[in-house]
Amino acid sequence: MQDESQVSSARMTEDAELLLHELAQTKRKLSEAQNIIRAFRPGVGDALRVSGGDAWFGTDINLTGQSETQEELREREAKMDAIVSSAMDAIISINEQQQVIVFNRAAEEVFQCRASEVMGSSIDRFLPALQRETHRERIREFGTTGATSRSMQSPGVLTAVRTNGEEFPIEATISQTQVDGGKIYTVILRDISKRTRAEEALRNSEAILIESERLIQQGKQLRALTGKLQIVREEERTRVARDLHDDIGQILTAVKMELAWIGKRMKGDDSQARDRLVAAMQLVSDGVSTVRKICAGLRPSILDDMGLAAAIEWQANEFSSRTGIACRVSVSESGRSLTSDLVTATFRILQECLTNVSRHADASSVNVTFREDGEILVMVVQDDGKGFSGAASSSSLGILGMNERAKACGGELLIETSAGSGTTITLRIPIGSVLQVYGFGGTLSSESSTAFL
Repeated sequence: MQDESQVSSARMTEDAELLLHELAQTKRKLSEAQNIIRAFRPGVGDALRVSGGDAWFGTDINLTGQSETQEELREREAKMDAIVSSAMDAIISINEQQQVIVFNRAAEEVFQCRASEVMGSSIDRFLPALQRETHRERIREFGTTGATSRSMQSPGVLTAVRTNGEEFPIEATISQTQVDGGKIYTVILRDISKRTRAEEALRNSEAILIESERLIQQGKQLRALTGKLQIVREEERTRVARDLHDDIGQILTAVKMELAWIGKRMKGDDSQARDRLVAAMQLVSDGVSTVRKICAGLRPSILDDMGLAAAIEWQANEFSSRTGIACRVSVSESGRSLTSDLVTATFRILQECLTNVSRHADASSVNVTFREDGEILVMVVQDDGKGFSGAASSSSLGILGMNERAKACGGELLIETSAGSGTTITLRIPIGSVLQVYGFGGTLSSESSTAFL
């Protein structure tokens, strides 16, 4: 775009130079003709009388040349005026005193004033105050170079001033020519405000794109970190559950057996001691049950021993027993082997769904559907509660956590809800998914990455 502008300006400068040169030659021819006429005008019509008759002695001046020269001048002036006036770029000519002598229509539009208002005035009126002295020096320096034209360059942005005082960026070329012994400087300029704004917008867009790419990369890294944390958390849960079961559980079981052995060998009718022993055995039994519950909460053994479908049914029964909310389960599976990552992600998402129902939904029943749809595992959790707004879903850490779990396995989580109409959460994960610790998948539009901790 800029190269085309420079070529166009250069061509316009050459045309203006040629016309100014021809105009100067024509003016010189007309001046010479007028001088000849003035030199002979006093002798025109001098009369002499010869041999009784009248005879005239004088000069016969042929004015045809003058007439042709004037006509040629008018034609060339008209041609130049037509070219300059029709030019799309602003054209301003100044004399050696830097006074405006040509101001075309495009210049009127650019500077928002009429040519009649500026003719004979200083070019300074169109220059920023801080640039006027520099401009004068450059014009004088250009006049001494002997060059016919050149681009007007500036260390910074070249600017001009409209009549209303508004400064705007321009690009310009300048040319010079000799007329009647003096120099005329012609500037062809173009208002590049729109182009400058477009370039600035492009730079801003590029900056936004770079920042977006940085944020996307950062999001990938955060998702990778989230996936790693999920793996570490599940491993830690499994380890703690195993330690509780193997160590604390066995210790409590051994204590209970020892108490039973003591009870069998107690003598006499010390009812108080026997009651205390029974109470101790009950406490141990309660401790064993508590350890089992803790272990099940950390990592249900049924998940690893019986598989995902059995674990879903077990979790639904536990939920109903704990909350009193009816939970119906429909499981349809082909018996295909599922990866540990998929099993864990699906089970944890189910747990979070049921937790949200018990805390927030005010529901009386929940339906859980688990099936395989080709190469996609589908789980649907639907309640008849009060539902919630979209804004609430975007700010819920539990929902964000479910989203991240689904994404980490290349799946998606869809939520359908509205106030008073219940909630349906659909999970779709490719069968065979492996937790993507170093990348991410899925089609969710969640804008946040939150570790499901």
